[in-house]
Amino acid sequence: MQSGPLIVALLTFVTFGLTSGTEMTPDRAFSSIVLFGILRVPLVAMLMLITNSVQAHAAIVRISDFLSQPDQKDFGASASAAAATSSSTPAAGAAADSAPLDPLADGAIVFSGATLAWPMPPVKALPSPCRQLLQRRRPRH
Repeated sequence: MQSGPLIVALLTFVTFGLTSGTEMTPDRAFSSIVLFGILRVPLVAMLMLITNSVQAHAAIVRISDFLSQPDQKDFGASASAAAATSSSTPAAGAAADSAPLDPLADGAIVFSGATLAWPMPPVKALPSPCRQLLQRRRPRH
């Protein structure tokens, strides 16, 4: 991708040599090389801009497709509620929507009276500013 500006400069010199009736002098050649050097960064930035614009357009299309999908009504519902909703009578479907979900159904994970904690790393394994801070806060036994 970095060779793009070099190719543009070479093609410009070839085109100038084939189409122009004038001679390619050193002053024209060197001033053109300097100008292409100045334009190198903007040309690379333009290529990156085009690439990023195409990627942004693809992302916007994906996001709009996702957001235009219908809502999932039975997300997280138990299998019995989903079966009742898909039954042929509309009353059964309405009853399933209003019924509370059983937290123990379908392998749900429930914590009752749990205490969760992560072990503290040893103080020596931490960088010195963290170590100094923790040594001040830790109770000494």
